[in-house]
Amino acid sequence: MADHRLASPRGFQPVGVNPVSKWSEPIEIEGITLFQLHAPPHLPSASSASTSVSTRTLTELKCPVCLGYIKKSAVVRECLHRFCTDCISKCLRVGIKECPSCRVHIASKRSLRADPAFDTIISGILGDVESVERSEEKEVEDANRIKNMNNGLAQNTMLGIQQQMQQRKKGGNVGPRK
Repeated sequence: MADHRLASPRGFQPVGVNPVSKWSEPIEIEGITLFQLHAPPHLPSASSASTSVSTRTLTELKCPVCLGYIKKSAVVRECLHRFCTDCISKCLRVGIKECPSCRVHIASKRSLRADPAFDTIISGILGDVESVERSEEKEVEDANRIKNMNNGLAQNTMLGIQQQMQQRKKGGNVGPRK
């Protein structure tokens, strides 16, 4: 009778039913099928290469004091809220001895600690924070300029309507009437 054992090229266990795959195959590594062992690794797709960040996440990266992205982050030890080092230091120096977010008492500047890991996360997500802030400011300026242009048009239209109303009250001829 023939031996039902397969000689594995690496000299591993004989053929048996692999409990992971339920197939009759040699078990080279416990808990892994031959397919998983010899399959090529998954490469990231082009769509997963770009990371999308939600608006809520970007809001969490902003300082509640200056409303800009956090630069040189400092954490309040009592409540773990983050701020720009300059912003929270100025608050303490001015005499506001509480967290701007939750109003927990901050004894002194010693209650703050630097958070370089968070700074690394911000630079990883945004890159150069200064250039991101400049581009956002430009977008806001452009939106305001467009809004103001529309306001100017609306104001001129209202002015024209008011002038027409005054002319009609005076009995002047504004346009052809039948």
